[in-house]
Amino acid sequence: MLTSQNFGSDVRGVAFHPTKNLVASCSNDQSIKLWNADTGAELWTVRGHSASVNCVDFSPDGLTIASGSGSTFENDNSVRVWDVKTGKQLWQLSVDGQVWSVDWSPCGNKLSAACNNFDDDSYSVKIFSKEGSTGNFVCQSTLSCDSPVKSSVWSPDGAKIVARGGDLYGKGKVWIFDSTSGALIGSPLRGEKPIKCLAFSRNGRILAAGDGFVFGGQDYSIRLYDAESGTQIGCPLNVGYAFSRFSTRIFLPARPLFSRFSTRISV
Repeated sequence: MLTSQNFGSDVRGVAFHPTKNLVASCSNDQSIKLWNADTGAELWTVRGHSASVNCVDFSPDGLTIASGSGSTFENDNSVRVWDVKTGKQLWQLSVDGQVWSVDWSPCGNKLSAACNNFDDDSYSVKIFSKEGSTGNFVCQSTLSCDSPVKSSVWSPDGAKIVARGGDLYGKGKVWIFDSTSGALIGSPLRGEKPIKCLAFSRNGRILAAGDGFVFGGQDYSIRLYDAESGTQIGCPLNVGYAFSRFSTRIFLPARPLFSRFSTRISV
């Protein structure tokens, strides 16, 4: 196990390179770091954001990293795209709220951002598309939600994008959208507790949702849904503990790996 502690504040997110032994991380100290996963060596650090960096994601081709920023006290509210080799900023995309997650589409020509503007209660997932002629990103659509959006995830074929929401004390909600038209597919899925994580099966037919932390309760579970109809499959899988807001499952080519985000990274 390799552990790096070269951080000035809490780590908000990590992402694995799709083909190389590289890890990207982001922190409350406005930094993004690239690491060698074999040696634990820090390869570069950038600080282009002016607020906490909440999320990072490698593009499918592994050439770029997307990051999202924003906090209650610092109005950066942007998505930025960085060159993996040099750490140079390539694009800056402004949004109207804090960015809590960024996710590349499977083909790599689109980028989603879960955005929350608490001043006007505006919550959405924005989809940016790369123009073929210029290579620049433009906002293709804004997928509106009626409560704060914590994260989004693309289906393996890129046809759907799923967002999760709900606050710490309320019931969770999942929205399934058509990624091309932006239309909501069916009614939102509702959970008894805040939904803290989402994942598609590799064939895209099943959507898994994990419950998050609620004070005073012990009934934590994973629920499986048919991704087409939204129908729950079978009974909830009771796990006996809560999923953290900062916990995620990262799929490597050969095996799954669980990371706990704190002020260090363990692999």
